[in-house]
Amino acid sequence: MIKPIDWTPAMLETVRTERAAGIKWDSIAYSVGVSLETLRGMRRKMAAQGVTFPGQAKTMCDANMQRWVAELIRGGKSYYAVARKVGVDPDTVAIWARKMGLISRRARALKCQAQI
Repeated sequence: MIKPIDWTPAMLETVRTERAAGIKWDSIAYSVGVSLETLRGMRRKMAAQGVTFPGQAKTMCDANMQRWVAELIRGGKSYYAVARKVGVDPDTVAIWARKMGLISRRARALKCQAQI
């Protein structure tokens, strides 16, 4: 049986600083001395406690930003254009849109083409 890792504050600080520097998760796992799966498990446990790391998507934006993002997407803006305006990653915008039940302009166009 594999013994669970005790995450020290130094290990967590290393993960935070390296992630803030834009280093990929697999390289961070190597520098901390754990497997990528172990690092993913730690990130899930920390996220459940409300702790996020730089580059990790927030679960949802505040109400005003949510209205703004929804308005931009309904107005026909792409996820990339919305992400540039809001200052987040396009994948984050896609997650927010999915949670709000919105569909992108591109997805609508592809759906229409499929029906033809």
